[in-house]
Amino acid sequence: MARSPETRASGRRALALTLALWACDSETLVFEASDGLHRRPDGRFELGFAPQSPTTGLEIPQLDGSVTTGDLTRLTDAGYCQPGLVVGITCAPNGRTVVPLATISAQTRDCFGHEVVVSTTSDERGRFTLRGLSPGPVTLEVRSGSFVGRYRVTVPPDGQVTLDDQNGKLCLAPDATRLAVITGQFDRIEDVLARLGFEHESACGHAVYDRPARRLLTDLPTLALTDVLFVNCGTHLNLRADNVEHRQMLENLRAFVRGGGSLYVSDLAAGLLNVLYPAFVTFDGTSFPSADAPVSTCCACGDCPPECIERPRPISGVCAGTSDQSVACTAPNPSFIGRGRVGAVEAVIHDAQLRAHVGSASVLIRYNLAGWVGITDTSDGVEVLVSGAPGSSQVNRPLVVRFAPEGSQGGRVVYTTFHNHDQPDLTIDPLMEAIVLRL
Repeated sequence: MARSPETRASGRRALALTLALWACDSETLVFEASDGLHRRPDGRFELGFAPQSPTTGLEIPQLDGSVTTGDLTRLTDAGYCQPGLVVGITCAPNGRTVVPLATISAQTRDCFGHEVVVSTTSDERGRFTLRGLSPGPVTLEVRSGSFVGRYRVTVPPDGQVTLDDQNGKLCLAPDATRLAVITGQFDRIEDVLARLGFEHESACGHAVYDRPARRLLTDLPTLALTDVLFVNCGTHLNLRADNVEHRQMLENLRAFVRGGGSLYVSDLAAGLLNVLYPAFVTFDGTSFPSADAPVSTCCACGDCPPECIERPRPISGVCAGTSDQSVACTAPNPSFIGRGRVGAVEAVIHDAQLRAHVGSASVLIRYNLAGWVGITDTSDGVEVLVSGAPGSSQVNRPLVVRFAPEGSQGGRVVYTTFHNHDQPDLTIDPLMEAIVLRL
């Protein structure tokens, strides 16, 4: 006897329910998105089946209703799959300087218990919202360039954690990134680092008392402990002299960048990049002596032989402690001289993070001393972060560049034609801070 449509429908519902109950009674039950598990608006999960079995061709009807899944997707006692979120502000270690366009991420669990990484980016004012966090302890990571910070929070079920001025911002760590500065005569990038709240080590690189800097560059194991190396203007470390020590310094610096270390160089220290990575940037300057000129070994000594040592002399602007502890080479160091003129240059900021930090697409840069080293050309792959504005004396010429000489696996190199020394006003400060945070 043929069954009526009502009987057939009732049979299909019974079969579907029986299959669902068998599944729930099994010892191990793991649902994937492709299994047909769908979250309903009321928070319950609906278990659906494919209309056609791929093996038997048996028609399996859609389940009418829903089944509970016990603790399978239950993340909290408050209900099923109720992730929380964190809102806040990203900042430098000083707690005052916001860091725009930073990346915030966390490892958490999704509604099926799988480990996932969720991430977001802070806006131009450093504000962010990170969603999809499973309830309980979560470690947040904030990253900007080479700089990183971590923050432990407890996320409530279906709730919100706020990190702001009242509850503590999500700041980069002062010591999570290892920084070293080679000091000079016309620049003090270490002042920018201190203002941002970053800890750093210093090696004296004064034109006379540069023995500590040369020792650092000839010691690869020590150099490799650094994440970012800053070379100030006025170090006179252009390494053009062809001798064993200079070759070792160049080899070590390339290995440092190849291993992921980043390098910042400003103004007269362009001579270093001119020898280190000549194919990337063409500088508007002259090196003394020329590459083939004879140079005394005293021009390049980390461990100076006795004949190169003279009694230290007090010199204005020399690194602290060098007047009575360091030794000097008797021969003058080679130098690199630019052709830049004194004056103000209206500049265009091309990099989004620099613009967000400064709060403007342009900035006025004041060159208070002549002889600064400009850029005449760059190769493919070199990012121009800042350039001269139309109508300025440096129209369309790069003023700040960044490149990765060893490819995506290596570190970055940033060169600035200007620096923070003797700027007559504070317009340059946010730009210098942003350049540091982009390394």
